[in-house]
Amino acid sequence: MRRPTLRDLIIGAAVPAVALCLGAVVLGAGFASIRYGPNMLVDSKALTSYVEPAIASDPSDARTLVASAELASFNAPPQAFVSHDGGYDWHAAPLLLGRGTLLGDVQLASGPNADIYFAALGAQGERHGIHFCASTNHGDWFNHIAFIENHHGRGFDHEQLAVDTSRGRYRGRVYMSVLYIVRLQPQLNACGLLWSTDGGRRFHGPVKVIDGWCFNSRPIVLSDGTVIFPFYINGAPGASGVPSSGARAQNVDVAISRDGGKMFTPPRTIGTYEWLGAAEYKRRMAEAKTDFDGDPVPQFAAGPSPLTHRDVIYGAWSDMRTGDSRLLFTKSTDEGRHWSRPVRILTTGHPHDAQYQVSLAVNGRGVLGVAYLQYSSTTGRIMEMFADSADGGTTFSRPVAIQSTPEKIGFPANSGYFPIASRLPSSALKGRTFIGFVNPARRFPSGGDYVQMAVDRSGAFHPVWADARTGTSQIWTASVSAGAATSVPSNLAEADVTGDVDVQFGARTWDKARHLLTIPVRLRNIGKLPLYPPFTVAITQLRDPLVPASWAPRVTPSLVNADNGRHGVGAVYTYGSRMLGNLSVLEPGAETAPRTWKIVVNGQYPAIVVRVDGYESRER
Repeated sequence: MRRPTLRDLIIGAAVPAVALCLGAVVLGAGFASIRYGPNMLVDSKALTSYVEPAIASDPSDARTLVASAELASFNAPPQAFVSHDGGYDWHAAPLLLGRGTLLGDVQLASGPNADIYFAALGAQGERHGIHFCASTNHGDWFNHIAFIENHHGRGFDHEQLAVDTSRGRYRGRVYMSVLYIVRLQPQLNACGLLWSTDGGRRFHGPVKVIDGWCFNSRPIVLSDGTVIFPFYINGAPGASGVPSSGARAQNVDVAISRDGGKMFTPPRTIGTYEWLGAAEYKRRMAEAKTDFDGDPVPQFAAGPSPLTHRDVIYGAWSDMRTGDSRLLFTKSTDEGRHWSRPVRILTTGHPHDAQYQVSLAVNGRGVLGVAYLQYSSTTGRIMEMFADSADGGTTFSRPVAIQSTPEKIGFPANSGYFPIASRLPSSALKGRTFIGFVNPARRFPSGGDYVQMAVDRSGAFHPVWADARTGTSQIWTASVSAGAATSVPSNLAEADVTGDVDVQFGARTWDKARHLLTIPVRLRNIGKLPLYPPFTVAITQLRDPLVPASWAPRVTPSLVNADNGRHGVGAVYTYGSRMLGNLSVLEPGAETAPRTWKIVVNGQYPAIVVRVDGYESRER
């Protein structure tokens, strides 16, 4: 998230092109299939649009994840959420912030021990800066430990968080790359690095890396503590200090620090990306044709594995030189000194399909995961995709759609206007209050500048994304790993598994006029052995068995949307294999995806009793 600036309206000036190979990286024919679990909702109570979701894994516990995101309306502080079961169940993790309201650009990162860090742009009174929080209790709550102001310019923007988890001499050092405004008239930006040696209690800097019409990506820390600082920059601005609105090409650069972020090498260009130009951008937005990155910030990741592809740095970004978003990919095998020519990856056969909003992560075995949005020009829908590379980015697996419900292209729900107020900084209007009106759908057409992806200790990837399948742009996630699909035993037998299954509920809605309860329902395996779909939940009774029959309600609950059309006893909801991602098994502790039940509820003591049937191995 950023406060709107001239950069939002004007596209940068042209720069000299770097050689681009227009061929694509091939798909690996011998790769194992990708296994992914069901889509899980992080905040089931969201009433407004989320954008720019972030996620981090607990370095000491493979089952603990923390997620957050920016509220696109800017009218409330973001929240953090924690899961202790690998991403199935989530609950709020309080941010103990004290005074101040957060605005956005939420970031999460894991420290080398059990620390998880949270950062976001915000205010403290009339001062603007970065709120920095830390959790030392596996994400259950966060303590506010610093408010960072920019004493060298006019405020921070787009802070991007990274932590040195290496065994080198800078282990534990916390870094944030930032954009900051050096002057306003004419506007001059700079990209720099903040760094902390005490877990974020005090930050030094920013150490300037570059100034001009630039924008920063998330830093990368290698196994010896080397810091890679990626950013993109336009060419020389015009006389006003602002780039030409007709320009399209921008340079992707990196600078390198080997002394803990105190000094950087001169930047070097590793590629370019081409954008739409201001006129074409406005035309597509007017048509609600948002199948492209609204703000394509390049994303980078590096391999921590001591055995395979150690310190190989990968980069990817969305490019529109063909008129549609395509992912360009590059890598460096010598700590950022030299880079491969950017090439297209993960394209489809249709010339007007699009790939954008990419995130990268590398697990402990050196496998590179790539998550991104794909637009299908045939169906007019977008979906979250995933592919991996086990050979250092030479070839990629065939991508799979991990989003179970593709979303229709166009502006999502909650596209109304939300007010936001701030103090005006200029001397002529000092003391006045600016009130703007933000339309989340138009402000963040592709979900914001970035999304994050985490990797847990077991090597599983956890991408997060925002989609509006529920009518509101919410945070979704799924657990993804490389490997052959789970084989289904041949000796399965149908059984009553009610005692091994817990029924879990999401946030309900209540239609008072119709007495209609609408609620997402999931099934969780609380037993010790695997269970296999399909699972059927059958209604066996329409009253509370613990209440005397004489107290029973005169009007019993009525199931509105059961699969077999029944409304009372005998009504059935089926949870098939598609409710498990592509796993084909409900392991102990795992859950199905939610499906919606609609129930007309009347009476003083309404209740239903259910039986759950599924399949289990006869060898149990």
